[in-house]
Amino acid sequence: MHIAVSVLLQSLRRQHSGYIYVLYFIWIPALVFTLISSSMYPRGYDRHLGLCVPLQPMTYSDPLAVADFALCVCVCLSSYLVVSCRSRRSSPFAVQTRMCSRTEMYVLNALLTYVPMFTLYLDDRLLTDELFNATAKVFECSGGFLNTVTYGMQSRYANVLAGRTSTVQRGAGSPTLSASYSVEFSSEIISIHNMRLVEEGPHM
Repeated sequence: MHIAVSVLLQSLRRQHSGYIYVLYFIWIPALVFTLISSSMYPRGYDRHLGLCVPLQPMTYSDPLAVADFALCVCVCLSSYLVVSCRSRRSSPFAVQTRMCSRTEMYVLNALLTYVPMFTLYLDDRLLTDELFNATAKVFECSGGFLNTVTYGMQSRYANVLAGRTSTVQRGAGSPTLSASYSVEFSSEIISIHNMRLVEEGPHM
């Protein structure tokens, strides 16, 4: 979720350096939600299943955890939707393509990471399926790895790591330099009128 909020702040041209300090206290609401969840919906170990299951029969595995999951999904999708709409409305086609591909990859990572675990929380019967349980946990734990790979693939240093020529590799004496940003031409004509400024010196 913090990646989605960072992309949104970057799209809104906001300085998000001050928001980094919020990450130092992010464990406080996480601890509060964990304590509330464990007190309202206690779990116990089942010897036959070999898993920790809710002590009370419920439709969902943990309603508070399901609500937390849904809140995170709504924040992420809303942030990426705002970024996509802003780029389509006020940016050239080249910028739109780059921003859409960037947001689509992070949305795909979020879906691959949390949808299996979210399904596991929705249906308590899936806890007994060892294959699905292990798959959901593996995808959830690989969220940081997928986001790191996505960030590296979209970085300007990806060409250097892949062995392709890039502006980072070329020195200042190279005869040809590629553009660092995509440029497109349109039929719109913009007229700029030059104004002559006359500076008057002090009279002697």
